[in-house]
Amino acid sequence: MKLYICEKASLARALADVLPGEKTKGDDCIRRGGDVVAWASGHLLELFEPEDYDERYKRWSRDTLLYVPEQWKLKEIPRTKGLLSGIRKFLKEADTVVNVGDADREGTLLINEILDYCGWRGKTERLRINDMNPGAIRRALDAIKDNEHYRGEYMAGRARLYADWLVGNPRLYKNRDEVRILA
Repeated sequence: MKLYICEKASLARALADVLPGEKTKGDDCIRRGGDVVAWASGHLLELFEPEDYDERYKRWSRDTLLYVPEQWKLKEIPRTKGLLSGIRKFLKEADTVVNVGDADREGTLLINEILDYCGWRGKTERLRINDMNPGAIRRALDAIKDNEHYRGEYMAGRARLYADWLVGNPRLYKNRDEVRILA
C-alpha cells in the first residue's frame, strides 16, 4: 500500500480526486484502490517545553539560563492525537509513504517529523503540489521525487524550529516584552 500523508484535509481531498481506483472514505482517510490518503491538521507534534525536560525549568531563574536541550524531543499535541494515531496505524500497512506537506520548508518538516516520531524507515517519496486543480496535481504526480532529495529543506525547517524555540522561549528574557538573546 502507498500511504499519502497530506498537510491538510483539503489537499488530501484534492489529491484523492485524481488518484486511480475506487474511492471510499474512512475515518481521517480516503482510500483509492489499495492506497490511502491521510492528513495532518498542521503540526501534530510540538517540541518539549523546558519543564518537560526537567522540573527545575518550570519557574524562571537566572540560575537555569540558558537552557539548550542536548537532544530535542517532540510530544503529541492533545487535540490532534486521533490524526496521529490513524497515521501510525496506516504506517504499519504501508510499503511506501509519500510526503505531501505543503511545497515549502515547513511542509517538508511537518510530515517528516511525523515519520521520524513514528519510527518510519521505509521508502519515502515527496510530492510537491503548488496548485490544487486536477491538472496541476497530475503534473506533480509525474514529477514525484525521493524524499531524500529534500533533506536539506527538512534540516533547515528543523533548525528554524529550534531557533524559534530558543529565541521565543520566555525563559530567555527578563520579561516577555524584552527581546534580546542571551549568549
